[in-house]
Order: sequence, then structure tokens, then C-alpha cells
Amino acid sequence: VDEVEQRRARTSATVLVSARLVQFLQSQFGRHGRRIGEVADGVVRVEVAAPTPRSIAEQLAGWGTLLEVEGPEEVRTELGRIGTELVERSGAPA
Repeated sequence: VDEVEQRRARTSATVLVSARLVQFLQSQFGRHGRRIGEVADGVVRVEVAAPTPRSIAEQLAGWGTLLEVEGPEEVRTELGRIGTELVERSGAPA
């Protein structure tokens, strides 16, 4: 079980989110989402983990502007790629 959990958490990212939303983010990531500190009034830093940067980005994409990914850059890049794919698929102007 420990080995499987380590594989599920190979990549981690740090995100900033409103304190009122932390429980929902942690619920989405389960044991792979942990609060690591408060950075400003009402803003919390959370570490999330998944097997790959793409996996993390896929789980965070639906949050839109409700959170900010501090890093790593690979996760931010994947989020951008997902955004581009959605714009292209929907035909929405860039």
C-alpha cells in the first residue's frame, strides 16, 4: 500500500487558495492534499500531489481563478495546455 501511495504522489505542486475553500481542495486530493501554511489574510498554501504534472493540472483545471498554482512550472504549463485545448475545442476566441 505504501508503494502504491508513493507512486500516486510522485509529483507535487503548491497552490494558493482561499481559506474557505481549503477543505474542498483537500477533499478532492484526499491524503495527497495538505495545508502547509497561511500566506495572507484568508489565503492558504496547500500542497497537492498526483502521479504526473498533467494529473495535477487536470484536477486543478476546473478551479479556474479560485486558486493560483505557485509551482512547479510543469504543472503551470500543463494548465496552460489544457486551457488552450478547451478554447480550441469550444471555438471560443483566445
